Amino acid sequence: VQPCVIRGSTAETVQGIAALEAAGPGDLTFLSNPKYRAQVARTRASVVLLPLDYAGEPAPGQLFLLVENPSVALARLCTRIEQALWPKPAPGVHPTAFVAPGARVAASATVGPLCVVEAEAAIGERVHLQAQVFVGRRAHLGDDCWLMPGAIVAAECVLGRRVCLHPGVVVGSDGFGYEFVDGRHAKMPQVGIVVIGDDVEIGANSTLDRARFSRTVVGEGTKIDNLVQVGHNVTIGRHCILCAQVGVSGSATIEDYVMLGGQAGVAGHLTVGRASKVAGHLARLTMVPQVSGLVHSCLAGALRWTRDLREYAAWCPKCLLEWKQAGNPLYFPLLWAFRGIRCCLRHNGVLRDTCPHCSRRFSYLIGRTWEGECFRCRRSFLDLPPVATPRQIEIDSTTLVQGLVTWAVGLTASSDFLSVLLNNVTAAATAVNGAKPLSNAIGRSPAVVGFWLRRRQTPTLSSLLRLGLVFGVPLEAWLSTALGPERFHTPAAVPADVPWLSDRTPPVPAVDIEAVLRLAIDNPTEPPPSLLALAQSIPTSPSHLYHDFRELASRIVARHRAFSAQRKVQYAAELAELVRGSVAERRRQRLPVTADAVLAHLGARWPLSRRRLRAVFCDIRNGLPTVPVS
Repeated sequence: VQPCVIRGSTAETVQGIAALEAAGPGDLTFLSNPKYRAQVARTRASVVLLPLDYAGEPAPGQLFLLVENPSVALARLCTRIEQALWPKPAPGVHPTAFVAPGARVAASATVGPLCVVEAEAAIGERVHLQAQVFVGRRAHLGDDCWLMPGAIVAAECVLGRRVCLHPGVVVGSDGFGYEFVDGRHAKMPQVGIVVIGDDVEIGANSTLDRARFSRTVVGEGTKIDNLVQVGHNVTIGRHCILCAQVGVSGSATIEDYVMLGGQAGVAGHLTVGRASKVAGHLARLTMVPQVSGLVHSCLAGALRWTRDLREYAAWCPKCLLEWKQAGNPLYFPLLWAFRGIRCCLRHNGVLRDTCPHCSRRFSYLIGRTWEGECFRCRRSFLDLPPVATPRQIEIDSTTLVQGLVTWAVGLTASSDFLSVLLNNVTAAATAVNGAKPLSNAIGRSPAVVGFWLRRRQTPTLSSLLRLGLVFGVPLEAWLSTALGPERFHTPAAVPADVPWLSDRTPPVPAVDIEAVLRLAIDNPTEPPPSLLALAQSIPTSPSHLYHDFRELASRIVARHRAFSAQRKVQYAAELAELVRGSVAERRRQRLPVTADAVLAHLGARWPLSRRRLRAVFCDIRNGLPTVPVS
């Protein structure tokens, strides 16, 4: 590791690696996350790896090494340590290993104890097979592969160079394919293979099924975590990340640079687009990491995407209706999470963000479990009259943001986006004769524009959208092309009251808030809305409603509490009746009546705890009504 700047000195010998807070004399530590910057001044480590922009000075007896990327520098050091801790054994075949006649094993390869290499298999240069590895007939392992104990590469499967298989990995097991014939599940032969590209690493106990025909493919540089299942005929692109317990069904396609979070699932025959990020399990799909996943991380952080996200979900009813009629799994397109996306260009309709029946807003849509119906009133809003026609500014805004995201998805390496953007802002200010005319044109304060020109701040996505609308220049051009002054001579006017062009949500007038509260009180819907739900739908805070509209808020809270208490009593009565029935049946069958037995008898219908069952038993024994369930 070559440091760019050295500060201080130390006489200590480095004997360990520790976090900033835990490090002591003789330890090496590093700073990679800016939120821990304050801990550097307090750390007692002897050697600290720091980014180049760190301005502090080391304590006496402390050495600061300023490098371009401290995390990468530490990784390189750890690689040297790893090689010293686990040295590679000498080449050769262990006496207990079995290598079939006809198998080709390179002279520099290592075959460990109890390994099996079947006929016509090919083992490349410097391959290391640890104990009990199985390599099937006509399988091929490229140079520098490392297979840990218990790994299996089935017949005719192909591994590229520098592939690492952790313990228990199975490459080339039969795909799960059956056809229901004559009342039985008939197995379909799986005669394809698995092909794994260079520099792939697969975690412990993951399985990759061989194709039914042709091949299952894992692209170059992809990293797969533990306990991942990849079905037959799946194609995984280059440099993807699959976290623990991901399941990919047969014939699915995962394009390059995709990240799948823990327990995420990909249905069969679907395609996950390039550079997508899929959160684990039932993720809230409007969360920031998903939207950031649409673009390169450098660009996402620079333009501060998080300030231009919707507070509530929006959708195109026609798109959802088409997906439902086609029988495809529904999902929440991440583009709809941007405030700048105002309409669906395909159907020429404004996006909706409220249920047309009960006016409920949704903080998120739950992917495949969502069936196009309101969570509150359970009424569908897919088969409604045509949606409103968008205005021209809504079409222009959607076109610009969608074009930027489409361009950004293709980015694979960092670039000096901000320098190009600020140079273009300077050219625009020069063309319109200064910072003040530019601020008047785009509706930003002169102080903010001055910060841009002095390179003390960078425009946010909403500010960049204003620049694109005013000068008619695509957003990606601001970031990637040096624009001449001639592009900025004829600025257009942009309305000042456009909410999605603002960095802050405008406050809701008190008259509108009072109307919403009175409507909620007069509307006899069941269940009545809570104060929190109303505050989220306005939007405002519950404390604001309670302090400024105390009388109306108190009535809403009282009504909701009365309804909740009534529901609890009904639930408790039904629960007591179920328990009585279970007790009576067990007595008729002369079985013991215990809390555990009743709990098992009721099964999954009611999620009862032993504590709750004992409370119900006491109430029944005393002849009292069951207490409400909290």
